[in-house]
Amino acid sequence: MKRMGMRNYTISAALRACVLLGFALFFFLSIQSGRALKYVHPRNIPVLQFAIVAMTLCAIFLFIEAWKPRRRLRSSRSLWVFIFPLVAAFLLPAGSTNAVSLAYASFNLGGSAGENLSDNGTPSQAAGNGLDENTYLEDTYDEEEFYKENFSDMFGAKAPEEGEKEADQGMIVVDTDNYITWMDDIYDNLEKYKGRRIQLTGFVYREDQYKESQFVSARLMMVCCAADLQTVGFLCKYENAAALENDTWVEIVGTIEEGEFDGSPLAMVSVEQITPIEEPERSYVYPF
Repeated sequence: MKRMGMRNYTISAALRACVLLGFALFFFLSIQSGRALKYVHPRNIPVLQFAIVAMTLCAIFLFIEAWKPRRRLRSSRSLWVFIFPLVAAFLLPAGSTNAVSLAYASFNLGGSAGENLSDNGTPSQAAGNGLDENTYLEDTYDEEEFYKENFSDMFGAKAPEEGEKEADQGMIVVDTDNYITWMDDIYDNLEKYKGRRIQLTGFVYREDQYKESQFVSARLMMVCCAADLQTVGFLCKYENAAALENDTWVEIVGTIEEGEFDGSPLAMVSVEQITPIEEPERSYVYPF
């Protein structure tokens, strides 16, 4: 009986060490392949790296512990709670998130000046939660400024500065790194950008209440992780918009003009050229 108890403990410690190494390996491979960025903001990658180191150290101590004789019997059955999700994490592919899978979430046609729409296409009411719209936007702005100030040098390229925007009167090229900065500034300062040409990429997003000539060149915005993904984008006018298929990726070249959505004036891109493209490797955009 004594040998049985010692052997069971040794196996239990070794199994726990293997499970920890398995999770550490999964995190490492996810970071190396870029898969982790489908689920967390780039600023959270150092947290995953710290977890890899911590789990590896714990596994080493458990392997050492596995060689020490103990008389107390420990069951390994509880480890299956961790083994099943670990095996599933390696076997199941990373799923792509799109606007359809986020139908329950709100949709923002622009930054602080854009229309924030609920899933039924009507403007959402911040006041329904005891807050007026100005308070809600002010709180969001404060948080955004905090992260811009503290994390902008650590993750990704910097968005263009205000002076650069005003100095360059050529075509506006919107990419993954500066998407939210350009979107907010164009929606908030439409008069400054009316008549400017713009190039951007995104997936096609259309809802029933859109006019036949309207669609949105959309991107998924991540603030912290996949749980808070939100669809944002530029309203576009295109004569064949009704023929575009939702969630297909396109590159657009057009001119910024004043349009209308649900009776409200809004910045809109009059599409001159549209080209189908493959989904980019970095498809999410970040507010900071």
